[in-house]
Amino acid sequence: MLGFDQEPHRSCGLGLLGAGLMFGSYWLLWGSVDGFVNAIDHGEQLFGDFQRFYYPMGEVLFAEKWPVRGYYYT
Repeated sequence: MLGFDQEPHRSCGLGLLGAGLMFGSYWLLWGSVDGFVNAIDHGEQLFGDFQRFYYPMGEVLFAEKWPVRGYYYT
């Protein structure tokens, strides 16, 4: 109408609205990042499973080319 296409603006607005609704629902469910971590992760540290298992496994594989004890492969 005014010489520019409004469709990209509409798509961007819908994307922002969707993201806002998603984060709003997360806030209503868990109330904080700590609440989310306690509900989702196994412990009180964010990405604790990664820091306890996967990161050390990667370090050992790069250093020694040998797997870490206690790590289960699929």
